[in-house]
Amino acid sequence: MSNLSLNEVEIVSEKRFPEDKLKELLTRICGVARKALALDGCTIFFLEADGETLMPMAADMTEFAEESLSTPIKVNNSFTGQSVRAGQALIFNDAGVIPGGFHIPGTPEETDERLLTSPFKVDNRVYGAICLRRKGPFFIGAELALVDSFTAYLGETLETFYLFQNIQAKIDELKKEENSLAVEEYYSRALDNIENAAIITKKGIIEFANDSAAKLFSVQKEKLVFGTIAGFVHNDDRERAFEHHIGWKFDDGFPHFYLIRITDKERYQKQVKVNALAIMWEGEPAVLNFLTDVTER
Repeated sequence: MSNLSLNEVEIVSEKRFPEDKLKELLTRICGVARKALALDGCTIFFLEADGETLMPMAADMTEFAEESLSTPIKVNNSFTGQSVRAGQALIFNDAGVIPGGFHIPGTPEETDERLLTSPFKVDNRVYGAICLRRKGPFFIGAELALVDSFTAYLGETLETFYLFQNIQAKIDELKKEENSLAVEEYYSRALDNIENAAIITKKGIIEFANDSAAKLFSVQKEKLVFGTIAGFVHNDDRERAFEHHIGWKFDDGFPHFYLIRITDKERYQKQVKVNALAIMWEGEPAVLNFLTDVTER
């Protein structure tokens, strides 16, 4: 994961995060999960600072979405909370009849209700949970792998947003000191003062690289700018990296992440996680990429 601490994540999410964009993102993830797993409902919760309360943040349901979104649940008396405590996905195919669950007021009690719940992490710590619900067909073990993919995407997506908001906070501070700079100069100064490796690309060309990126590639950052990272990407990963890049919708503002192998100038091979977000650079669409060396993980 990134060098951004959980405390920084909490501060950023409270003060800088655009709530409407966050809810739009989470709701879209719920919708994809519903379609993929033939669900009646999906709800995403964030774990409150008390460590005991799960606050509903987004839902996609056939009915009773309003009731679900208006009702926080407790970790110690809900099936979703059980997965948070266990730190893993759990299946409750008898959720409608066994004890240990929480009934949301204003919704009917269903004896054939099935639940699959799973926590998700940001910065390697549990940040919330997802609750998947359907009536009738049992959840099976094979579906756990798909849910793991959803929660991994959710955690990585949130991390990218929080990293970006951290940069925005730094830019706001710079504007207080000097408010006449070009947008590109604000980005450059803010990114130069973070530990995360970061590059900005436009049409595949590197427009900016910070010192941490230069260290990652074992090259002077001046030699990265106006080049491409294609020469560093492992031959077997180039096509996949290209597909990720061109297959991404730049106009929706949502983050994107993927893994690639690179070979630096010292000929060392590294596994790198790329967290990317669309921005504007010199009046044109560009991509802000945070690069994390995960070789040892």
